[in-house]
Amino acid sequence: MGETSLRSASESKMIIFQHAVELCRAKNNLVISALTDRYTPDSLFLVMELEHCGENFLAAPSMDIFQSLSLVLQTASALAVAECAFGFEHRDLHLGNWLIRPTEKQWLSYTTRQWRWSIPTFGVQAFLIDFTMSRIQIGQCYIRY
Repeated sequence: MGETSLRSASESKMIIFQHAVELCRAKNNLVISALTDRYTPDSLFLVMELEHCGENFLAAPSMDIFQSLSLVLQTASALAVAECAFGFEHRDLHLGNWLIRPTEKQWLSYTTRQWRWSIPTFGVQAFLIDFTMSRIQIGQCYIRY
């Protein structure tokens, strides 16, 4: 069985995250963290709905060059969009945190404020997991997993 990742970001599934961001913006330099040594009585927590996102890259069956290139470009594109939007840093990228599953989608689209592009999937889709060391930044506010 594969591991899990955050479900696609629909409005209904992002309400808790948006609320956390609003709380973060309301206070200067607030840090929201899930590190157990940082829990305080006023700690905020984020709840995420998870789904099955495929098999670990290291255990995945062999792929052709087009699928491999697509997975690299999907991952780089997702990280670029997250970096542009939220200053996102994963901070623990390695093959064990890279999941792959088959998809019927022909293309995946990515958008930043300045660019739009699409990448052919060749039947595979990439997912990143393990956000233990990751963070996002919104203004002077940092949210850490």
